[in-house]
Amino acid sequence: MVYHALQHPLYQDVETIVRVNALDSAFGVADLEAVVRGGADIVRLPKTDTAQDVIDIENEILRIEKSCGREPGSTGLLAAIESPMGITQAVNIAHSSPRLIGIALGAEDYVRNLRTERSPDGIELLYARCAILQAARSAGIQAFDTVYSDANNEEGFLKESRHTLSNLVLMANP
Repeated sequence: MVYHALQHPLYQDVETIVRVNALDSAFGVADLEAVVRGGADIVRLPKTDTAQDVIDIENEILRIEKSCGREPGSTGLLAAIESPMGITQAVNIAHSSPRLIGIALGAEDYVRNLRTERSPDGIELLYARCAILQAARSAGIQAFDTVYSDANNEEGFLKESRHTLSNLVLMANP
């Protein structure tokens, strides 16, 4: 379905980023085949714990690009970091591939792996957010924050956005 959606005229003039399942899952390689052959601009790799995770998917993408006539290297990558292991490896992940356009924090899985919950002020995410920003800046790529998952709480969204922005601005500009 994603392959066919990517062929629709609405997606021809916009940048497309598609999240696939992990390569070691039952659907990983099939997902990757569909989105690369379909012309996705960027593949979002979930649950990135190590640089090897990025290298493995990069190799699969290159194989698919070559087999379908797509220019090698034309598919970008966005690595979602969703675990304490990934946060500790963020610098290595950020430097692992020239295809990487950025790294992103996946907060829901991250806090679950920490065996905690998201608080209203998001303080449990501050270290991870700073680690993502630091790693991305060191590699010259983009840092993406997590989604705000309480869709019906506009006040909470605005509060977390202000809190995150003020803390990360201080971190980036001491």
